[in-house]
Amino acid sequence: MNLLKKQFKEIGSSFSFVETCDKGNTLHRKTNRYTFSGRTSLIQIIDAILKGRVVKKAWLPSYCCESMVIPFLSRGIEVEYYNVILKNRKPEFDGSLIETPDIIYTMNYFGVDLQRTLDFEKYLRKKFPDAVIIRDITHSMLAAGQCFDSCDYAFASIRKWSGFSDGGVIVKCKDDIEYSIERYNCSYGELIDAAKAKKTEYLKTGIGNKREFLDMFARAEELLDEDFEGYSISSRSKNEFEYFDTEKVAFKRKENFRILMENSEIFQRKGIYPIFDKIDDKEVPLAFPVLLDSSEERDRFRRYLIENEVFCPVHWPKNEVHRLNDATEEIYDKELSIVCDQRYGATDMKRLLKLVEEY
Repeated sequence: MNLLKKQFKEIGSSFSFVETCDKGNTLHRKTNRYTFSGRTSLIQIIDAILKGRVVKKAWLPSYCCESMVIPFLSRGIEVEYYNVILKNRKPEFDGSLIETPDIIYTMNYFGVDLQRTLDFEKYLRKKFPDAVIIRDITHSMLAAGQCFDSCDYAFASIRKWSGFSDGGVIVKCKDDIEYSIERYNCSYGELIDAAKAKKTEYLKTGIGNKREFLDMFARAEELLDEDFEGYSISSRSKNEFEYFDTEKVAFKRKENFRILMENSEIFQRKGIYPIFDKIDDKEVPLAFPVLLDSSEERDRFRRYLIENEVFCPVHWPKNEVHRLNDATEEIYDKELSIVCDQRYGATDMKRLLKLVEEY
């Protein structure tokens, strides 16, 4: 066996456990509908809408994950895009191109600046009162006191926030969505649980075949991509979600985010520009997103971090379904999400800042 001894504490990559506590949290409500994944939740919402009306066209933000486009296409719905462009290095919504919408899909980015999304939805509701608005709250799932008055449906993928093996949740809907589904994707579940167990052991001991569990995570994602419709959340993930320690997770994420934000000049001196310079007390960040001058610079900096055991995702890889232009492509080319989640503390953030200084 090829054993690899770690030199540094790894930052980033897949979660391997869920932070739970003895008391429940406000995320888990009796009115929630739980599904296998965020995509499964979206498919359920789309099917519910189709029961009550003809849907020819859906408008999605030009900046989104391709996995959110596929459910619409799978139901024969034409997808158009409204522009999300960088303005003063911040993503701005532009709904001026939207016409004859049956569905409009909205989302917040990175869990920060939620008011921007709410204001955009209010504009859409006034201009297109008959359109159905679906809000993706995956990036803002832990924000306190979210208002859903301006949308018809809201859902999230819970896997982005901790080591949940699976799970999607619909937090706002009408009575037209089936409450529960009994089937579970066992092939995916067995593989992702085995991968998490191997990674947990690797992180505890510092010894293990890292390639093995990385390949298992990748194959599990392929299984999810291939077969996600009509499945329920696992009983374990639902229980973990009910007792997910949101207070601890929110505190750690905000603390780490602020350490990076308060040292923005370290990034800027290296031509790396944080997207956000403030965060509201009620907001909880998914990551600390930055922009570089080009895709080449972004990829070079990302490779440097990987060489130092820091694994930062890109939101999102471009796909042919996106139909981008120069303005809407820019954020895809330049964005990198610096990891600042609850697995890490001030020491880890300082190490990360030191790596930036030495870049």
